[in-house]
Amino acid sequence: MAKNIFISKNWLQIILAIVIVISIIGILALRIYAIYNTVSIHTWDDIGYRNYAIESANYIGNISKALQDVFLPNADLLDNSRAIGYHSWLVLFLKLRISGNPEQVFQLANLGLLIFQAIILFIFAKWSTKSQLFAGTLTFLYLSSPIVFGLNRWVMTENYVMLGLLVFSCIPIWLFSQDFRPLYRREILAGIGGAWLIGMFGTIREYALPSFFLTAIATSMGLIWQKRLDAFLSFTIIFAICCLTFLEGWVQLFKLSRYRVTQSEYYHPLQEWIPHFFVHVIGIALAVFLLVNIVIIGINIYQNYQSKQWDFKQFKLDLSSIRFNQGNNPLQLLWLTNFSLVLLYSFIILISQSRQARAGILLIFSLLSLILISIRYFNISEKIFKASWFNFISLILIFLSWGITYHQLFIAFDGGKSYTHTAYDLEYYNHPLYLRPLRSPEDMHTEL
Repeated sequence: MAKNIFISKNWLQIILAIVIVISIIGILALRIYAIYNTVSIHTWDDIGYRNYAIESANYIGNISKALQDVFLPNADLLDNSRAIGYHSWLVLFLKLRISGNPEQVFQLANLGLLIFQAIILFIFAKWSTKSQLFAGTLTFLYLSSPIVFGLNRWVMTENYVMLGLLVFSCIPIWLFSQDFRPLYRREILAGIGGAWLIGMFGTIREYALPSFFLTAIATSMGLIWQKRLDAFLSFTIIFAICCLTFLEGWVQLFKLSRYRVTQSEYYHPLQEWIPHFFVHVIGIALAVFLLVNIVIIGINIYQNYQSKQWDFKQFKLDLSSIRFNQGNNPLQLLWLTNFSLVLLYSFIILISQSRQARAGILLIFSLLSLILISIRYFNISEKIFKASWFNFISLILIFLSWGITYHQLFIAFDGGKSYTHTAYDLEYYNHPLYLRPLRSPEDMHTEL
């Protein structure tokens, strides 16, 4: 936290700053504790991921191949049933030999991805609102969200999906703010770096590929908008190479995706799915925080309309009434991209016959990105996010999140003794820390 926060006369800001720091440290400490002192959850998919990672690590002769699989396009990470880019991170951590216990290695890999997510989200939120308190609050509510904390105790590819979705949102913003002209060499390097970072996640789960493609298209269009031809060409060429590398696997994955959407054994009616999703997946505290910000954005848009800064009859935004920093005009493209993704994923959830709890991951991440971009795009005053009432709400939500997290981790399911994850039921992601010990290598915390 910046020094000006701690010397501020506003005692509420001081308390909130202290609570944020303690909360983030505390939730990460709980995660580290879980690695070394609790039983990680095992499901039917997890056992396959674990065994495949161990076999691959034994097969790979040196660490250089593991590094290539993580940081360079690799068509082998797309099989005939799903994208398995997360697998390469597990193999890399095994090759680093950071522990002699493979299970601890997998959990440390999850911890690494979790920390990356926290750092990216904090920077994203700080860029959006220029408020460290807002960024810190959102980061903690994200880390303590049932699906985030809970999934990071599973060996599941969704850990990789969540990191990838944050990268998709932040890389275009970084690129649009880096104008190195007339240093064209740096322009080229910026385009290559942006495409490479997005392309790293080309092996993200197949259901997240719309975010992958639409983000890249918006980035290319934004660079053209800025008339940065060198960055545009370098970005587009590198991204095209990544796409060509993955092309054959994607064809198979898209065919399978159509089948999975119609798998009725995963189906749950909306009246059951929606409350479960908000309570046991993203969590009440994070949901309320996002809702508060949606209301703030909505009020701002309404006020702009009242002052005739919006002309809804012509469906045209008067850009002269909004002030961007130089080079930020492409924010309009990013706003439209995330708005389109929110509509797309909402529509898929509505029509899908495969309505698992995790189906909402893409929707909530797109909504989160849309909110943060909207705050900057509509030039909402940073004073709102530093106001006492907003800090008070943030403080209450942090305590609420801790209360829910404590109940889910230490009290629910008899403290973990009676926890069972049913194969096709709605998932309770924040399962207790004290799960029963596994009886054998093939044992699972799943009732098939």
